[in-house]
This record gives sequence, structure tokens and C-alpha cells, in this order.
Amino acid sequence: MAGIFQLHQAQALIEAGFKVGVLSIKQVYSVPMLLKGVVSRLLKTSSNPLLPPGSWKELLLLLYRKLFCPSEFIVFDNINGVFVVRAEGIYDFKPMESLNHMAWSRAGYAAFNAYSEAYGTPDVLHAHNALNGGLLAASLSRKFDLPYVITEHSSFVARGLVSRSLYGKIAACYRKSSSLLVVSPFLGKCLEGEIGIAHSDWDWVPNVLDPDWLRQPLQKDIPKEPLQIIAIGNLISVKDHATVIRAFAKLPKNFEIQLVIAGDGPDENELKRIVSELTIDDQVIFTGRLTRQALIQQIDRSCCVVLPSLFETFGVVLIESLMRGVPVVSSRCGGPECIVNQENGVLVEPQNVAELLDALIDVISNLDRYDAENLRKSAILNFGPQRLVADLNEIYAKALSR
Repeated sequence: MAGIFQLHQAQALIEAGFKVGVLSIKQVYSVPMLLKGVVSRLLKTSSNPLLPPGSWKELLLLLYRKLFCPSEFIVFDNINGVFVVRAEGIYDFKPMESLNHMAWSRAGYAAFNAYSEAYGTPDVLHAHNALNGGLLAASLSRKFDLPYVITEHSSFVARGLVSRSLYGKIAACYRKSSSLLVVSPFLGKCLEGEIGIAHSDWDWVPNVLDPDWLRQPLQKDIPKEPLQIIAIGNLISVKDHATVIRAFAKLPKNFEIQLVIAGDGPDENELKRIVSELTIDDQVIFTGRLTRQALIQQIDRSCCVVLPSLFETFGVVLIESLMRGVPVVSSRCGGPECIVNQENGVLVEPQNVAELLDALIDVISNLDRYDAENLRKSAILNFGPQRLVADLNEIYAKALSR
């Protein structure tokens, strides 16, 4: 799921005739970790169980190859026509936010060289997030004289969750980009405050609907009794499922409705405790993480989708729900403000149980106000592949004309 938004963009571009490749980089082990393992095996003491089996000589050889032969850790893949080059790097030091990007970029260089050799040098680099993709793109741009653009999805910089020692590097890669793209206007405003890049310098290019979902027509005959509302997302504090549960518990008893919570995460036990405390165990269903197809079926089965997050840079679950013809209720937490309007749902203040309760009652009591076909058409018009391709075609043409 970590690269799902990028996959959907790549698929949309390929269907429009673009040739698209992806560099996928991860880091495994660290130099200190392998050195300690070498010493432990020399002394025949217990070593880190996360290290691969073998003698100390084999570990030392692995360290050498990781540092000086990064091309040996390249794997080629093809996902629905997207050329993917995977590179496995190594941390130079104990994993440390302020330094991790250096070794990440080294693996990224190996991936770029492998891609260029196999498929040709790309015309434009498109980095998703400044950290670490933007830093790599800026470095490749300097060396190979290639234009690049950046799409920022992450809230980490905007929320001050990134080491300030990196701010200068991040700001520099933003300023040298041919275009700066954000998935919501709200994120652009946040970045202006943290990094100092003017809000007017950011272009809004929203995430795109899943092409596979678009191919599936609306299912109009699915029974929706008993009524269900669904909250979708990782069970973590920032998603704030607890507020949904508390609002749901206050719904009038005559509603005869169920709450479905789709997702998994560290807050699951606490959320189940709240459900038990409110004595609504028989009305709340925890599904765990669903496959994409199962999620479509569950959304189709629901009368309303709820997103109660404290912070969202976009809110892709909202556009997916609207594309399935289902109205939405969301907190005003950043990204959803560019998606939800009076025609397709209701916005409420975060962590406000009373407001959320009123919104749920309003939507559930007036389901005939929302026409499924109109919700779908509007979602496709604003967040479908045609809009994305038109936006990126213009952005890439600008980059190439510099």
C-alpha cells in the first residue's frame, strides 16, 4: 500500500501513452550492524538474529558488496506495464533521520543507472515527496542535466516532524524543481509556513482514482439493510476512529444501523475497549485490513463513509467512496476540504462528537438527496485519470521547455 497513489498515477500515464518507470529504494541493515555481526561471529558469541546466516567472512563480503557493488542488489520488475527497478541499499550509520538520505540516494543512483541502461534515459524525473525522492531527483538533475518535478504527499515536513537539519536541503530541492505540486491546497499552505516556499508557487494536482475501480460499474442492486456506515483507515490515533465510535453510540436507537471499521493497527484493542464500554459490541464490526476488491464491496454495501482524521494531506478514501456513489462525512482536517461539499457530503470539526453525530443523522436521514450516478460522475471529472494526465502533460511540457 505504501506506493499505491504513485502506482495509480503511473497506470493513468501509461494508458495515455507515456512510458513510465519507477525507482523503488529501500535500505536493509547498517554498516555498524554488519560490523558488530562480524565481530560476534569471530568471537563465536550470539549475534543479531536479524542478520543473515553465514560465517564472519560471508558477513564481511556482504558489507563490501553493499558499499561498493550496489548494482548487485538491483531487481527488475514490471507491474501492469510500469517498469520498476528495485534497489536495496544499506544505512551508513545507525538509522538516523538527518543522515539516512545519503545512503538512500546512493542506492537510488544505482537504480537510475540500471534503469537508463535497460530502458533509456528518461526525459523528466518526477519525485514523490522531497524526502527522499526530491533530494535524489535534485542530485540526478545536476549530474545528468535532467529536469524534475516534485509532488508532495507527506505531511511530515508540514507538521514539523522532519529534522530541521534537513530543511535547507529540502527547500533547495523545492526551489530548483521545474514545478512544485501538492495533493491539496491545504498542504501547500502548511509548507509555506514551515519551508518558506510561497503558497502561490504550488500547483494542486490531486491524487487520482484507482483505474481498476473505475472499470467496475456501480452496483445498484446491493441490499443495504441493515444500514451500515464505514470508517476506513489504519487504526492509529491520527485517524481518530474513537470519535466515530462515540458519535455512533449516540445515534437514535430507531436507526437500526451498524458501524464497520475497516483497517488494522496498534489502536485496535483500545477501540474495541471503547466499543465494549459503550455497550455497542453487537453494532460495531471490525473487519481488519481488506483487499482492494473486498473494500469496493464493503463501500458499495454502505450508505455513508466517514473519515474523522485529525490530519489528512488529501483523503483518497473520500474520492473512492464518491466514485462508488456513496456520500461522505469528513472532519475538516486539511485535504478533505478540497473534496467534500454540500453536494456530496458534510464536513465537521475534528474531535467534535456532537457535530459528527448531527452530520451522520443528516446524511442517513436524507440518503435520497445523494444521487449515486451524479456522485460518481463528479468524482471522475475532478479526480479521474483524464484530469491527472492533462495536468501532468502540461507540467512535463513546461519542464522540457526550460
